[in-house]
Amino acid sequence: MGQKLLATTDEHFSGTKVNFRAIGALLVGGIYYSVLHTLHNGGTFSDLDLTSNEGQKQIVIAIEQIVGWAYDEAEKSK
Repeated sequence: MGQKLLATTDEHFSGTKVNFRAIGALLVGGIYYSVLHTLHNGGTFSDLDLTSNEGQKQIVIAIEQIVGWAYDEAEKSK
């Protein structure tokens, strides 16, 4: 992940129980794995067609949800 992005998120998550750098690392790793798995084994992963716009949209929605949960949890633990 980009250091500029992490510097920005560090400010928000400082003093909370949320380790956004770890969450980001898991998200990036999951994205890489999903893409590589799809390219090597066919178009679907977890029944999502990642070669289609709809499948990619579902992944983006899931990432937005996870990031949102992280921000919500940080707000609760401040």
